[in-house]
Amino acid sequence: MLARPTRRQILGALAIALATLGAVHAIALWKVRRAVGPGAYVLDDERPADETRFREILADLEVMGRPEAAEGLASLQSDRRVWIAPALEGRQGFYVAILTVRRVYLAGERLQERVEFYDPLPPGLSEGHQIDRAFARLNRAGTIYHEWVHSKGTEDELTAYGEELRFYDEVPRSRWYSALRESEKRYADLALAHAKAAAREALGREER
Repeated sequence: MLARPTRRQILGALAIALATLGAVHAIALWKVRRAVGPGAYVLDDERPADETRFREILADLEVMGRPEAAEGLASLQSDRRVWIAPALEGRQGFYVAILTVRRVYLAGERLQERVEFYDPLPPGLSEGHQIDRAFARLNRAGTIYHEWVHSKGTEDELTAYGEELRFYDEVPRSRWYSALRESEKRYADLALAHAKAAAREALGREER
């Protein structure tokens, strides 16, 4: 008959397990820092400007037809699993699932209200800043939706980009688009086309 473990043995085994878990977590954090670069920080109420813009993105996601993603991302943020990575290179967002660490990282510029829209404007469209803003709203929403898809268990980029493109395709049927004036829809259509082109280009790189 096997002897029952003593209290000291149980405590010793527990200490070893905790030390192992701590080491695994430390390794995971080291790998994450290598992936996202230095200076990353959690998105919380100590960064009110960032948090306000994040909430604006969630509101956009909801009226653009993805309320479940907005709710899910709000839950991730409340669990301190949404981070900003100012040094993130080559990506607009990045979902990390390494050992014990599972987080959504956003490049710092994803929270900016406006981005530059470099395509030449077609005849009759002269207000570049309106297109910039429309593209920023669509691109921010698409980026964070893409990472939310990963957080739900989608590992491969091809599927995630496919879902992002489906999101853009369905935006014209959303409450956000329906509420636009006809003149505003012209800017939104151009910005939407550019957002889809950028996603397709990224998808093409993944397929190579």
